[in-house]
Amino acid sequence: MSERDALWLAIDGGGTRCRLRLYDPQGQIIAEADSGSANLQLGIDVTYGAIHTALRKLLSAAGMSDENLGRMRVGVGLAGVVSPADRQRVQQYPHPFRDLVVESDAYTACLGAHSGKEGAVMILGTGSCVVVNQAGEYRVLGGWGFPVSDQGSGAVLGLRLLERALLAYDGVVEQSPLLYAVMQDFKHQPAQLVEWHIRARPADYAAYAPRVFAYAVQGDLAAEELLRRQADDIDGYLQRLQSMGVTRVALLGGLAEAIRPWLDAQLSLMLVDAESDALTGAWLLARQRLSGE
Repeated sequence: MSERDALWLAIDGGGTRCRLRLYDPQGQIIAEADSGSANLQLGIDVTYGAIHTALRKLLSAAGMSDENLGRMRVGVGLAGVVSPADRQRVQQYPHPFRDLVVESDAYTACLGAHSGKEGAVMILGTGSCVVVNQAGEYRVLGGWGFPVSDQGSGAVLGLRLLERALLAYDGVVEQSPLLYAVMQDFKHQPAQLVEWHIRARPADYAAYAPRVFAYAVQGDLAAEELLRRQADDIDGYLQRLQSMGVTRVALLGGLAEAIRPWLDAQLSLMLVDAESDALTGAWLLARQRLSGE
């Protein structure tokens, strides 16, 4: 099969959503589709399950049959990829594509945000991660996985909210409307919260993050304290990037805009808008690695 017949499939497998975008040989978008979480830390079968669910939708939207899968050259940015072994597992898993290359979703986000130029991104979604493209090399900071890492993420914010709600229930810290409302979800029974916690995934914790922002607008003191701590974590990464000589940082992900007013004003001068998205980055990854472009 010649290069002119290839289809290019970009995959952005995040902790909350798995998004696919199909390009024709000239780089024009044919169709897009999405499905649920594709985080590799949930298991490779979960990852490929999300990809195949979205793939069915994509083929339908594009008016294509399964016969076209063998034409697809695939670039994947995937949450939970933290080591060469992770990349190898994804690439060696049985798939129907012509070929496939994978990096972390933060890597492809950085590639897209700066169109391959130098700069950094901090992804603030269900999880979090910083990627720096500097002097022709990519470096990762953080993003080692919830709950031991991923500071600034929705999952960590949700976890801290639940921790504080339990402390307020026990009278260790001051009660607030937000903390009371959280315990109301569990009928004010800590045992129910603990049972939920045993089964909960990062996205379940992250689902609580919007509530923190909503209550902060109403002046809830617990919400404000949680967001100040969240901002301190992000400021710490921005300070580290500044010390490395980085001057351009794009904040990405569902929490990026909401947390921005809480960040240090001087450090915020480093922030820039992303030029394009992680799916564009996954497409660029495929074109660079699989065709030598």
